[in-house]
Amino acid sequence: MPRLRKMLGSTEHPTVIALMRQMETQSHLTLTRWAADQAEALALPVYQAAHPKDVRLTEALAAVRGFLAEETPLSGLAAPLKAAQQAAREASEPAAQAAARAVATACGAARTPTSALGFTFYCAAAVAYTQAGVSASPAEHDALADEVFAVLLASLRICGKADAVAFIKFIYGLQKTDAADLKQILPLRLSAFKTMYHTPDQTYIFFCQCISRCFISLMCTF
Repeated sequence: MPRLRKMLGSTEHPTVIALMRQMETQSHLTLTRWAADQAEALALPVYQAAHPKDVRLTEALAAVRGFLAEETPLSGLAAPLKAAQQAAREASEPAAQAAARAVATACGAARTPTSALGFTFYCAAAVAYTQAGVSASPAEHDALADEVFAVLLASLRICGKADAVAFIKFIYGLQKTDAADLKQILPLRLSAFKTMYHTPDQTYIFFCQCISRCFISLMCTF
């Protein structure tokens, strides 16, 4: 049996390239929420099947949820993330180990956004080793990994759109912005305000555009 890889996928694969490009258009919080959601849906069940009584990964995800809800400071993630990483080191089954790494890395996106990409490679391995078994050929594992990347890409696109729709409903209730203007605002991509650790996505740009509209309208009333 060939030696199993710790993660599956390549940054040169077309779907992974598309996924990375999509990540570049998302904010830190959007990536964190998306990674946590997908880790909980795809990777956590794999680990729990092998370790049903271990709650360390669940607690790490809960801590990230608290961070996203502004109930837990970033510093409060240190202990849960360390425990999740320890769970990954202790897991002996390839699928469970990959799943634990996927969850721990996904949670780590709260502190380091680029961890969201690393999560996808571990997640692909966890799903592939579970579905095909560890004795399957590398080609079989890679084929399943490709399917996982396609699912993750689709889910990230949906996640970003959901954020945009939420802001549309919020701002549209405050000011009746013309529908044509909304169509022009939404496709905007980041051209400014870009930093290494926080890349505002289309939702953030849309929000800034709408706030500017409201400010200009208020100024015109004086």
